[in-house]
Order: sequence, then C-alpha cells, then structure tokens
Amino acid sequence: MANSRIKNEVKGLGRKKDFLKRILNIREFKYLIDDILLFNAESKFQAKKN
Repeated sequence: MANSRIKNEVKGLGRKKDFLKRILNIREFKYLIDDILLFNAESKFQAKKN
C-alpha cells in the first residue's frame, strides 16, 4: 500500500516537472515571437529611413 503511494507521488512529481517545462517552453516561445516581431519592426523602420 505505502509502495503504491510512493509511486503515485513520484508520478505526480514527474507530471509537475513536465507542466513546468511546458510553461517555460511557452514563455521562451513568447520571447522568440517578441524578438521576431521586434526584428521585423526594426527592419521596416530601417527600410523607411533609407
């Protein structure tokens, strides 16, 4: 009985880790999108100046 509870705890921890990884990936993805948008905006601005 105690053994299966420990297994479930470990499974729960694994799920939490995956969840955190997913959140981090989403945040990094958002930064990537922001960088791309910023780069596009800057290059358009440069093109307008020239």
